[in-house]
Parts: sequence; structure tokens; C-alpha cells
Amino acid sequence: MKLYTEQQEEKEEEILGPFDLIVGCDGVNSIVRSSMVDEMTGRTKKEESSSGITRFESVVTRLPGEFKVVQADKMPSNVDPKSVSLIIPGGAFVEPTDRHGGCCILFSSSSRRKRSKNKEKENPLIYETQNKTAILESLAKLFPKWENLYETITEQLMSQTKPGTASSVQCNTYHYQNKTVLVGDAAHATGGVSGQGVNSALMDSVILSQCILSNNNNETETLPLAQKLLQYSMQQVPEGNALYDLSFGPNPTKGIRKVQYTLRTIRDFVFGGRYFGIGKPILQTRLTTKLEPFVNIRRELDKYYDEPFPCDSRLNERLLEIHNNCYK
Repeated sequence: MKLYTEQQEEKEEEILGPFDLIVGCDGVNSIVRSSMVDEMTGRTKKEESSSGITRFESVVTRLPGEFKVVQADKMPSNVDPKSVSLIIPGGAFVEPTDRHGGCCILFSSSSRRKRSKNKEKENPLIYETQNKTAILESLAKLFPKWENLYETITEQLMSQTKPGTASSVQCNTYHYQNKTVLVGDAAHATGGVSGQGVNSALMDSVILSQCILSNNNNETETLPLAQKLLQYSMQQVPEGNALYDLSFGPNPTKGIRKVQYTLRTIRDFVFGGRYFGIGKPILQTRLTTKLEPFVNIRRELDKYYDEPFPCDSRLNERLLEIHNNCYK
């Protein structure tokens, strides 16, 4: 594993620094994760295919669509200030950002822009950077009750000359030997679909620190760092996998499951557990406002997925196997 380099402000030279542990909290395009992949590609493919050995693996998938994000010092009208909200049919996510009523709003398109002479079919909220009137008209049509935010939104949308894109990240483990460990979007990302990027990254950080500090006060039973990182992966990889499943939802092959899941979603949207105990808060609200483990929510929805979520013992066995294989 390569040592990290640190660029000094006063000097133009790079200094190689010794380290105890590299923590990759560098996002979707993580250099640390790439280094872990590079370390694994040094093994011969023939060796892995013949022995069935599985080591660290990651999958990065570019998601469809493009987006722009704006910030506002107050919530739009008729939007719950305590939870992430999806506004239909406008295609906007509204997420509260502070206790004073501020929020960020993500506007998205369902597909990437295609070169076309017919610009009337393009979403002006995403692609217009010069025609202010077109943006205001689109806002008035899609979000008629947000009039007090039109100017703020329009100004910020026009200042973003290029829309953003998102990717999902999946890793089969979050550490490599006793050298590196991944946190947040570097380990798992859903492209903002669930609005849980910051929350899950904070939880990763807390669990990682707890695992590293565990048994440090017991001189006779202090665990090796590699074992502590394994504990971290055993706790957080299932959470990352469960959040991925919940974010993109079930896609059952049997039609009856699709119907059942759709009806459940409608029930929760209408009642949300507020009336006569019918239903539960919608998934976005549960993920944002509750401390339920993502794994528990995913298992609660097992019947809507083609495959049930693996049990803890099976997951831990798999992670232990990957951990041991990284030393071979």
C-alpha cells in the first residue's frame, strides 16, 4: 500500500509520511479505495479463479440523470421541515439543513442531456443558464406555492453552468489488512437517492472510532488493529448493503410483489401511522428521523425482494473469509 503524500503550502515538494492507518473518507471517487483495488489487481487472476479466493472488491455505477442543488434560508411552503421530502411531479428533493428552517433542494432530470436541436423538451431547471424567464415559468408551473423562493432558486440554478451527475458505490468489505479503512461515500454511496449520505458517514465514523478504541484499556487483551477493523466491517457493511437496497427499492420478478409493495407505499404515504395506527411513516422519513438500523428495516421488507437479506452469521462468515484472503 502506498504512503500518502502531503503537499506543503510553503514548499513545492511532496513529503512522504509514515502512518498507522489510512482512513478513506474521500468520497465517491475515493483515491484510497482505488489504491485498495490496485493492491488486489497485483494478484494473478489465474490464482484467484482457480482457488476461488475473493478479496476486496468495489463496484462504482454511474446513475442515470443529472441534477443541480440550491440552498435556501427557509423551507418551501407545505413541506415538512423535519424530514427529507420528494416533491412529485416536480422531481425535487427537499432536505432540511439546520434548526433555523434552512434547506437544500435538489432538482433532477430522469436522464442525461442528449444533443438535440429541440431544446423545448429540455428541463430548464437543469439545463438553462441564460433565460431567467424560462426558469421562473418552469418553477411557477411545477412548484406554484414556492413563489417566495423563486428568485433565490433561479439565481443559483443559473450560476451552475454544468449539471452534476451521481454514482453508487458498493464494496464487499470496508478495510484492507491493518492498513486502510473506508468511511462514508468512499465505502457505500447511493447517489443521494436516500438522502442518507451524511448521516451514514457520521455513523461510520462513530463505529470506527469505537472499534479502534475497544479494549485499549485492557493491556492483556488488546486486539490487533486488523481485528478491530474487521469488527468495523462486520458492523457497517451490512448497514451499507441494507441502505443500498432500501434506496433503490425492491425490483421483484413476480408481479404480485410489485403490486403489494406499491400498495404498501401508497398506504404509508396517505396514513403514515398518524391515523388509527394504520401504516408507518414513509421510508424517507424513517431513514431520516429514526435510529432504526437500516438492516432491520430491510429485513422488515424481505417479502418484497426476490432474496431475503442475509443473516448476521452468514455476513460475518463472508467478511472473515475476505479479511483472511487479503493476507494470502
